[in-house]
Formats: sequence, C-alpha cells, structure tokens
Amino acid sequence: MSSQTARTTAAAAFAAALSVTASAVAQPVAGPGFTLDPIVVTPTGRPEPATEAGSAVTVIGEAEIRRSRQYSTIDVLRRVPGLTATQSGGFGSESVVRLRGAESGQVQVRLDGVELNDPSSAAGDFNFAGLLTTGIERIEVLRGPQSALYGSDAMGGVISLTTGVGEGPPSGRLTGEYGSFDTIRGSGTIAGSFGRLAYGLNAAGLTTNGFSRRDEDFGFTEDDSTQAVNLTGRATADLTPTLSAELAGGYIRNNAELDIAAAEERIGETTLDLGYGRFSLEHAGLDGALITRASFSASNTDREVVEPGRTSLFTGRRFEGDLRAEYALGERWTLIGGAGVEEEQGEGEDVGGPDPGQRFDEALTTVFGFGLVRVEPLDGLVLTASGRVDDFEAGGTEPTWRVTGAYAMPETGTTLRASVGTAARAPTIFQLFDSFTIDFGGFTFVTEPNPDLETETSLGVDAGIEQALFDNRLTLSATGFFNDFENLIQFSGSRFENVAEARTWGIELAVSAAPVDWLLWDVSYTFLETEDRTTGLELRRRPQHSLTSIIDIQPTEDLSLVGEIRYVGEQFNDSDNDDRLDPYTVVNVTASYSLTDNLIAFARVENLFDEDYQEALGFGTAGISGFGGLSLTF
Repeated sequence: MSSQTARTTAAAAFAAALSVTASAVAQPVAGPGFTLDPIVVTPTGRPEPATEAGSAVTVIGEAEIRRSRQYSTIDVLRRVPGLTATQSGGFGSESVVRLRGAESGQVQVRLDGVELNDPSSAAGDFNFAGLLTTGIERIEVLRGPQSALYGSDAMGGVISLTTGVGEGPPSGRLTGEYGSFDTIRGSGTIAGSFGRLAYGLNAAGLTTNGFSRRDEDFGFTEDDSTQAVNLTGRATADLTPTLSAELAGGYIRNNAELDIAAAEERIGETTLDLGYGRFSLEHAGLDGALITRASFSASNTDREVVEPGRTSLFTGRRFEGDLRAEYALGERWTLIGGAGVEEEQGEGEDVGGPDPGQRFDEALTTVFGFGLVRVEPLDGLVLTASGRVDDFEAGGTEPTWRVTGAYAMPETGTTLRASVGTAARAPTIFQLFDSFTIDFGGFTFVTEPNPDLETETSLGVDAGIEQALFDNRLTLSATGFFNDFENLIQFSGSRFENVAEARTWGIELAVSAAPVDWLLWDVSYTFLETEDRTTGLELRRRPQHSLTSIIDIQPTEDLSLVGEIRYVGEQFNDSDNDDRLDPYTVVNVTASYSLTDNLIAFARVENLFDEDYQEALGFGTAGISGFGGLSLTF
C-alpha cells in the first residue's frame, strides 16, 4: 500500500469514527468500566482530579484492564494515544514502547514507585516482554518531558503501574486460560486488610509454544516458546494516626527462545530476571498541612542471551533514596520539594565468542534536588512551576524545568491545559563503557567505549482542550505537541557518539461516547511527524498515523462484549528510510459471561481477520488466535 493510500485510509477511518460517536461519552456518569473525572498522581506526585492536571495523562483502570482479558501489559498500553509499541516476534520477545516519537530509553517505567529501566542495556529502557497484567490495578501514562520531577529517562514521559491492596476480609481471584500455540496461563490474587494493615499479593504464570520469532514468509517455521512468571505485592500500614508505611516488591521472569540470525538452525534463548522493592515512611504534621515522605527503592535486572558459541551476561542494578516534603500553604498554594541520590550499576560479560571476558563493570551516581509550586489563583485554574537539578557523575550537571496550566469550566464542561518544559537524560553505562567483538564469518568488528559522552536534552510543548457534552455522555479531546531533541546519542562508526538532533510534532485526538448506560465507545487517533535533523529523514518505527477504536458493550448484567480495532500506518524500519513496514489493521474480540455470581467464562479472538503484518522487519506476528478460560472470585 502506498504512503498516500495509507494516509487516506487512516483519515477516512478517523472521520468515520467521529461521525459514529458524535452522539454519545468519554467520561460518562454511567458506562461499563469507566469513572468520571479520575484521580491522577504522576503529574505532580500527589493525588488530584484529572481536570486539574496541566499535563496530558491517560488513566487505565482495573476494570478496563480486566474486561480486555489481555494477559500482556504492552497489549493494554497499545490503546494509549501518542504511544507506539513494538514487539520483535510476539509475546516474550523484546517489547518496547515510545511516547510522542521519543526513544524507548527516554520513557521511564515505574512499578509501585520503583523505576524498572535497565541500567545495563544499550538504550537504558524497560523490556515489557514478560510483564503480565495480573494484579495491576492502575496504569497512568504521562506524556511530555518530565525530568523536572522524575529526572533522567523521562524525556518522552512516564508510565506508572500500580498494584492494588484490599479492604476488609480477604478476597481474591483465580484465573485459568488455554488457547492457541498451546498457551496456558494461570493467575491468582488475594487482597484484604486487618487492623491498620492493607495488603495485596499476586502471582501469575504463562507458558506457550508460540510461533516463529522470525517471519514465516522468510522461511522460518519452527515455534519459539516462552515461559513467564510474575510475583508482585504491596502493603500499607497506619503505624500511628500521623505515620504510615508502605512496602512493595516483586519478581518478574521471562524465558524465550530466539532466532538469532537469518538461518533457521541458529536457535538461541534469552532469560530476564527482574527483582525490585520499595519501602517508604510518610508523616503528616501540622494538622495534615505538612506531608513528609522518605523512601528507598532498589531493582536488579539479570539478562542472559544464549546463542551458538556465545553467551552474553548482563546485570543492571539501581538504588535510590529520597526525601520529599509537601506543604499546603492555605487553600490555594502547595509547595513541594525534595532531594535524593541514585546509583546505577552495570555489568556485562561474554562467555565464549570471539573475545570472551568482562565487557564492563561500572557504577554511576546521581545527586538531585527538586521543587514544585502549585497555585490555584482562580476557581478552576491550576498552575504549576517545577525545577530540578541533577548532578550526573557522567554527563555533568543539568537543570530542568516545567510549567503547566489547567483551567476547568464546569458550567460548559470545558477543560483547557498546556505545558512547556525541558528534559535531560544521562548516557547509559553500556554507551559509556561497553566494548564487544562480533565475528562476521572471518571478519572481526570491535566496538569501543566512549566515556566522554554528554547528556541528551530536549524541549517540549503541548496544549489541549477537552469538551464534555450531553451530561458527560460525549467527551472530545485534542492535544497538539512539539518536541525538540538535541545531543542525541547514536552508534556511529565503532562507538556511541552525540551526533543527532531530532524533532517530533503531532496531534492526539480522542472521542469517548456512551449513548446508553450499557455501551461505551472509545476512539483515539495520533498523527505523528518525526525528523532526524541531521539527515532530514523520518525516525524509525514511528508510524505517522495510528488509530484505536474500542467498543465495550454490556447488553445484559451477565454478558460483556469488547471489540477492538487497531490501525497502524506505514513506517520505516530503519534510520536510513530504506525499509518500509506496511500499514495494518488488527481486530480483536472478547466475550465474558457470568455463569454464577463468582464464576466468569471468557473467550478472546485476536487478529480476527488473520492480518499478515510486521511490527519489526523480518519478525513474525500471530495470525488469528483463540483463547478461553474461567475466572473465579472468592
């Protein structure tokens, strides 16, 4: 399909979606799995109504996650405007996301307050490969440069995932599922409270024979299997009337077979083991006007890549401690400030191969301080100004700032929001210190470390409007954005260099309608333009057009039907713009039926029309697939 045809198709699809949904809600008073005016936390680090947030943030709640029946977290994230997801060969393979055209390593991913980005990987990103949805109660996707509050790795935005805790006697859910590719999934959750302690514990496992990671059109026919395990939990406790504590932690494992190269017999595998934990104490003083919180978090990511004749081992560790204070100065002013220290450790080693031995073993420390002022000068108008200074051990000292504004007019159902800010991202340990050797059938290529790399920086602006109509039965929103990236790090010659500049700009449109209480229709569309300012070419794997339409129907109290249409436009697979990825449309359908008050049967068909497509050139995707199972609550 030509580029012009793809653009025409996307435009027509969006126009049709608008025309169909122009009579119903985005945030309805009633509707399946949707709440009015959700509370958000990520924009300022404190709970506030979404209408008071000057940043663009999408909230995906537990009910929406559960009704989708998706077991992979990255598949739930695909519905977020401005987000692009790429899997290199289906579930279990490398799975990364980008926000508004930013690189995957420029998106900070947090689970229960712990940053999960891997310090030992080349991009410093988080691999969603084995992250299951079990136990995740809430997802917030905060878009735009967020370094003024979250520091490095937040140039494109922040994805924050939260597991739940319960209230009252123990309750839980057991789920079992079987489907295509001999996929078996089991999960269990339990949550409750006793006295001043609330808790939630979650366990999930999945095994699948899968399909070929490399596309079958290229002659690959063998199945590449995956096994994943997730154990997560969180607990909160009111130690005294003014002192509370929170403890969170978990373990994520993903083991996947791989096709190493363009030869079917060269089979390998990769294993990822991620452990994380966080402990915090929070004190409320001055009759609740002053909230002080101290927290410590840690994560450890071990990766093993096994290929014929060579095994690569990587370990990335992150330790962070910080102190934060929030002071309510009257009803309209809030002051927030804090400071902390973070240490990243990275190790890499090759066993076998052309040059076995240690590749790197380094640690980097960052000291930071930040402040935020939040003021409500008029009813409905909320302004924030924040700033942060990071003293990177590698990359120097970088100040960042951010200013936001939100104005809600309840009488007309209108919310206006805008933000402008800067971001900075330090080079990764891999980029600074790694050196490895590749043998190309007798020709040996050796890379070099570059300890003189400088910090990447960016400036981002966005502005948007949200309009609720017909008693909140129809919500329309539009957000325009622009990002300017400088000093970007790319591999050049034999090592990483600060050689690139880039710009991204576009618009995010959304319609949400509920013409009746039992139907909710969400449509989101993103138009994205990208430019490598060094070459004038488009950035790779950033589709210009993407659209998601989700119809959530509950025709009876027991029956739930969800249909999803996802369109992704043409994009380039490489930075030279030589290899094109064709546009594609995928349709998924899910049905759930309550057999009893406690037992639900569900079925899901993915890629209903058996679309043949690729998210990464040469890598396979699943054809039409079916899954079914039971979910028991107690």
